[in-house]
Amino acid sequence: MESSKLPIPGALLLAGLLYAAASIFAGQLIGTRMIDKSGWHITCPEGIKAAARPERPRRPVIKERRCSDVATFLGPFAFDAMRVCHEFNDPVVNGAEIRAEREVRAQQERLDEARVRQAARSAASQCACAGQVYRSDRMIALGVYAGTARQISLPGVEDMQTGLEQALGTPQCQAIGASG
Repeated sequence: MESSKLPIPGALLLAGLLYAAASIFAGQLIGTRMIDKSGWHITCPEGIKAAARPERPRRPVIKERRCSDVATFLGPFAFDAMRVCHEFNDPVVNGAEIRAEREVRAQQERLDEARVRQAARSAASQCACAGQVYRSDRMIALGVYAGTARQISLPGVEDMQTGLEQALGTPQCQAIGASG
């Protein structure tokens, strides 16, 4: 395209393009600083770890039942049963059930901790990915913000926290968490 046929001088057009490029570059730097100042690199991993911990209802605690507790339900044989219980020092009759319940709880806790450790390993990378996706998606908005000396703030810049959370949910950042 010949610059003499343009409605504006070529030098002005070139200056405008250079200013736009510099604004977009500066917008990326400002975006990085804004993310750092927001504390995203601290709150994001904590949120990922909290989300990895499942919300389970508390399992009911199994009450220990002793031989004498069961013997009282035997009606006419209760006295004889109580005597047998006392001979054996009133043992716990549902000990196997209690041990099995404790093992189930311990196994659930181990699985939950493993899930949280897995999430913690990839959390920093996922959060960094979210920052990159946010800056990439809001490149023009951040460029306008930087190019106007922070006087014009477009919606993509004003709601940074929401934008970062949305970026965290993108497939490329979720893939980092899945590969962990």
